[in-house]
Amino acid sequence: MRIVVIGGSGHIGTFLVPRLVRAGHDVISISRGQRSSYADDPAWTQVRQVVADRAAEDREGTFGGRVADLGPDVVIDLICFSLDSATALVERLRGRTAHLLHCGSIWRAGPSVRLPMTEDDAPPPVGEYGIAQGKWIKSARPNRVGNTTGGSWAGVISRHSKVPEATYCLLALMASKEKSMVYAARGWDGLDPGRRFHFLPPDGYAKIEDYLKASWDEADVRDYLHAYLDTFSNPLQLPYLRIPGTYSYLQALNLHLAEAVGGQVSPRAALKATAVSFEEITLRLGRDAQRRAYRTSLGLQ
Repeated sequence: MRIVVIGGSGHIGTFLVPRLVRAGHDVISISRGQRSSYADDPAWTQVRQVVADRAAEDREGTFGGRVADLGPDVVIDLICFSLDSATALVERLRGRTAHLLHCGSIWRAGPSVRLPMTEDDAPPPVGEYGIAQGKWIKSARPNRVGNTTGGSWAGVISRHSKVPEATYCLLALMASKEKSMVYAARGWDGLDPGRRFHFLPPDGYAKIEDYLKASWDEADVRDYLHAYLDTFSNPLQLPYLRIPGTYSYLQALNLHLAEAVGGQVSPRAALKATAVSFEEITLRLGRDAQRRAYRTSLGLQ
C-alpha cells in the first residue's frame, strides 16, 4: 500500500514512518526539507522524500494536486493548520484516495486536565500557535509581560567582606558609561543593555559603530536592542520576588524542575511537589505576613 505522510519528519512522523516501512508499505514523506527526523532509523533509507512548502503551495492552490499526483492509497496529514487547507486537500483527493487520516494538534486544546478529552470540554488553546488553529474560540491576545532582566541587576557587597572597598570599586567600574558600553556591546559578560546610552536612536544615543566593532550584524543588533527596550518599557512587568524566603522558594522550584528534567518524576508530579514546598515555606513564615510583604514589594498598600 502506498502511504503519503504529510509532515513526516516531525514528532509523530519520526516514529510512525519507520513502523509503516517495516509493515511493508511504500512510504512517501512530504516535508519542507529543513530538518531530518528526531531519531535515526535505518528504515528511512527506504522512504521517498518530497520537499514542499505547504503554506506557499496552499496559497497557490497547488498542494492538493501535488499530493494526489503521488498516487497514494492512504494520506496521513500531520500538519494541517487551517480549515481552508484541509478543505482543499479533501476536495483534491476525493474519489482518488481510499483513506485520508487527519491528525489535529494538542496545542489547540491546551494541557489535558482529564482523559479522555472531547472538543466540548477542552480548555482554551495554548500560545500563539494554538490560538491560530482554534479560530472558533474567543480568546484574548496573549499578554506580553516585561521582565527587567539584566537591566535591573544591582551589585551587593557582603557584610562579611573584609575588603568592601575593592568590591565597590569593581562595581563602580562596571557601572561607568565607558565600561558598561563595552560589556553591552560584547554581549557575554552578564551585563545586558538597559541604559539610554546602550540603545540606538531613536530609543537612545548609542553609536552603531560600537556594536559593529564587536562583530554584530547591524539588522540583528537593532532588533535586539529595540526588543530589550520594549521589554523594559512594557507597562505590564514581571518583577523579581522580593519577600522573606525568596531563596527558599527558588531553591525548591529549581530542585523540583531538575527532578522533572532529569526524568526522575513527571512534570505534573514536579509541579505538585513545588506547590507543596511553597505551601510549607509560606506556613513557616506566616501567610498573612508574606501577603503583606508581597504587596509592599509591588508598591501596593
